[in-house]
Amino acid sequence: MKVSAPSMITASTWLSAPSKNLQASGKTIGVISHVKALKERVSTQIQVKMKGNGFSEIAVCG
Repeated sequence: MKVSAPSMITASTWLSAPSKNLQASGKTIGVISHVKALKERVSTQIQVKMKGNGFSEIAVCG
């Protein structure tokens, strides 16, 4: 996917990119989001939850 300078990649465009091609070429993409609709479309997630007193819990889902 080629994007010229003033253009922006939307979440829908990024999520529709062929992930097999990215994986085959050894590439990984990470997304940090608070947008529920975007999070629901990402199949494997690393979720970080605050536990208090400076501690967090990490869970891999998907």
